[in-house]
Amino acid sequence: MDAKRLEDALHWHWEQAVKILEKFDSRQSDEPVGVFRYSELSDNETQLFVYMIPPGGSPREHVQDYFELLFPYRGACTVRMEGREIRLADHDFYLISPGLIHAVEVAHEQGCAFCVAGKIPALYSALAPILTGNEPFLRYLMSCISSPNVEDVMLLKGSLFPCARNLVEMLIVESAKKAYLYERFTESAVSLLLTMFARQLYEFFPSEREGIRGRTGDIIKYMKEHAASTTLAETARRFGYHPDYLSAALRRETGKNFVELLRGYRMEQAECLLRTTDLPAARIAAAVGYGQYSGFFKVFRQQYGVSPGEYRSQMRERE
Repeated sequence: MDAKRLEDALHWHWEQAVKILEKFDSRQSDEPVGVFRYSELSDNETQLFVYMIPPGGSPREHVQDYFELLFPYRGACTVRMEGREIRLADHDFYLISPGLIHAVEVAHEQGCAFCVAGKIPALYSALAPILTGNEPFLRYLMSCISSPNVEDVMLLKGSLFPCARNLVEMLIVESAKKAYLYERFTESAVSLLLTMFARQLYEFFPSEREGIRGRTGDIIKYMKEHAASTTLAETARRFGYHPDYLSAALRRETGKNFVELLRGYRMEQAECLLRTTDLPAARIAAAVGYGQYSGFFKVFRQQYGVSPGEYRSQMRERE
């Protein structure tokens, strides 16, 4: 990296950082917790935006409507959030989700940190193909999309990936210079940084490598025990998955998606009640989770080829 180009870029970022903080403080000086909005950082339609946190940092607590990839560039910095405090060494990366109340303090008077701000849905779409092998990281990104107030954070030890600093310096220069295709370069560099996150999780949390496979039994057991009341959203939330991911993963493991599995478990329970009790079919429909008897009747006939009443009669004739 050319030293002069880098210093020129750092100076440009420092001037921009001062403007951003002045704008933020003047607009929200009376608010206990400030709000950073992506639309106020960037005037264009870019999906990613690189900016500096200058010496002194952003000691005031704030939240943002984008995810933030934080990188102490010269000296350490501290992230304070709701009773917790995390000190980041030079070269570390910290991934902060939207909605998390926090403040960033840069320790050294000559120090600074950099952030890459990202619009979540667009970023996830771009990264999903290269990160599908790492379920913990995908779960984090998907939880950000489905629940903007998720309070997860992730730390990447930069000392494990020496090339990360070079990537950040290139991002610093590219975002200041805005040369031809700089947006594509930024997307590629951030994709590589986040892939490092995924690799770190894979290497240091081997229990997560099997993904949902090791938990399928627990999920199926829960669905059977709560077939009458559970939903895809509720089950996904209980086990820490995005609903779309859970349904697709169950299909991979069992050959059926969530709705198909749940319907089958409800029908099994209904069949047992029809065979062993004298409860009216309408009561059984309600007991296994159907608010409308017509819906239960249709599904039962599709499953068993006869109506609930006919099925009960057939079973009793065999006894």
